[in-house]
Amino acid sequence: MTSLRRNISFEKKERSSLQFSRGDKFRLVLATTLREDGYPDGGEWNPIESEGSRADSFEYVMYGKIYRIEGDESSTESSSR
Repeated sequence: MTSLRRNISFEKKERSSLQFSRGDKFRLVLATTLREDGYPDGGEWNPIESEGSRADSFEYVMYGKIYRIEGDESSTESSSR
């Protein structure tokens, strides 16, 4: 899939739990933390915490490492963002 606004490609793996078809619209947000204040979080998500998080604005949230960003030739390491 390619965004019309920017040159962005997104590959969905067949075993993914995301359910959408060609032509569907979705919002993809990449963030270094789920905390609203921008500070690093504790590394584990706790749904009982009373503080709000960026995840509260979305129906589906994945949190983890990005292992490869194509086109970013300057970095060969995985990103935790």
